Amino acid sequence: MASIDRTAYPRFRGQFTDAELAANFTLSEDENAFVRRYAHGEVGRFSLAIGLKPRQFLGYFPALEDAPDQIRRHVANVLGFDEETALVDGIARPATVHRYREAIRKHLGSRPFSRGGREVVIRTVHRAAQVMSDPADLISASVEALVKEGIELPAFNNLDRLIGNLRQSIHEEIYRQIDAALIGAQRRVLDAMLDHTAEHHLNRFSRLK
Repeated sequence: MASIDRTAYPRFRGQFTDAELAANFTLSEDENAFVRRYAHGEVGRFSLAIGLKPRQFLGYFPALEDAPDQIRRHVANVLGFDEETALVDGIARPATVHRYREAIRKHLGSRPFSRGGREVVIRTVHRAAQVMSDPADLISASVEALVKEGIELPAFNNLDRLIGNLRQSIHEEIYRQIDAALIGAQRRVLDAMLDHTAEHHLNRFSRLK
């Protein structure tokens, strides 16, 4: 499994400055109008807004409880709501959550990973794996491609697993192609690189690496 810290997979990191909160989590006039149009009451509008802004920032929908308190307070303040609203659990009914997320997707012009995301990752990894091997790099390339296509990111573990399987399959195919192209003399040269001689601490292959 690749370490999420070495990839471009977005997530909440530590504390935000006031400038970062203002830049990333303040609703525009258009977004305010969207929230008022699709949700009613403080809890409903707060839930929709706290779904919208982290989705824009992260590229996927985090659970409401995963949004840091300072983001929740900032969004509630922008909406003109008090501190208590910022700390509520939000809309609990799955049908309402689903409706809000569909409204956000329509507003952003995005779509869930299940609608073409896997195909984007497969194309990206097949192209990238020809010139890079590190799983973290392949994950970062896939994240960039999904964001560009307006597709929500899957859970990190799911993306890591998919890319790991693709990477192994691609590397096996590259190995088969190279193996099929080798002639006998080339195989003997490569095999000899693994021999360890008395005068060298490392074999020729290790020195080459």
